[in-house]
Amino acid sequence: MRILLQSLNPIALKTLHQISDSLLQDEAPRAWSLVGPYGSGKSSFAVFLSHLLSNEKHPARKAAYQVLGKSSKELSNSYGSLVGNNSGYCIVLLTGSPDS
Repeated sequence: MRILLQSLNPIALKTLHQISDSLLQDEAPRAWSLVGPYGSGKSSFAVFLSHLLSNEKHPARKAAYQVLGKSSKELSNSYGSLVGNNSGYCIVLLTGSPDS
């Protein structure tokens, strides 16, 4: 699996920071909604985040940390301490659409 992303924009960094902060707290939400216009990168962000929080053996995890490290060493260290050398988080990616 190849990550084509070279850097993260300020909105992605802010969102990663908010998620990191909530994961570090004992009692905080563990579900998030990404809302935005079509084509704004919501799905790409979710996949990138899933790579950051995945098992250390996941092939794209290292590449995701390299991209994050280029954009923010602080966040890279934060996510590294969240996952450590454990088996990562159980990640469930869902998509939805309005329907009657």
